[in-house]
Parts: sequence; structure tokens; C-alpha cells
Amino acid sequence: MNGECHFAFNKNLSGLPMTDIPGDVVFLFEADGDWNLNGTHELLKTRYRERGCIWVLFADQTTANYWYYKKAIRKFDLKGTYMYYEKPRWKP
Repeated sequence: MNGECHFAFNKNLSGLPMTDIPGDVVFLFEADGDWNLNGTHELLKTRYRERGCIWVLFADQTTANYWYYKKAIRKFDLKGTYMYYEKPRWKP
């Protein structure tokens, strides 16, 4: 793996109080680079793996996988029986 830090902060959230950030906004995500790395979707390519995925932490402290082949977050319905994909939300 390249870089020193393997997570990045969503730069769109800089300076915002947590109470102003909706729970479904990407907060931290896997990315390779220097310490204090911040950005958005442009950093996803730093961890690309064929048909692979990375972890994403949302503002509400839940996690999910971003799947490269779908360019989306894998989600499940409340019962956990139906899987679907949704584009990540980068802005509050």
C-alpha cells in the first residue's frame, strides 16, 4: 500500500459542527496518502482494486462498503434481505 495514512477526511465537512452534518454523509473513507489527508471522490482511486471495495464511515458512525465496480455504497433494507447500491453523499 502506498502512503502513510490509509484514511481520508471528507474535506466538505471541514469546520462544520457534527450537529450540522446529516448522518448519511461520508465522514472518513479509506484512501492512501500523507497524514491529514482530505478530499472527496477523487481520492477513491488511491485504493482501487479490481472488483474490490473500501470501508466508509458515515457521520452517524455507521459503516458500509464502497464497491468500485458499482461506483456506489452497498446497502441493505431494514430486514437485511434486499441489497441495493447508492451513490455516496459527500456534501451536507
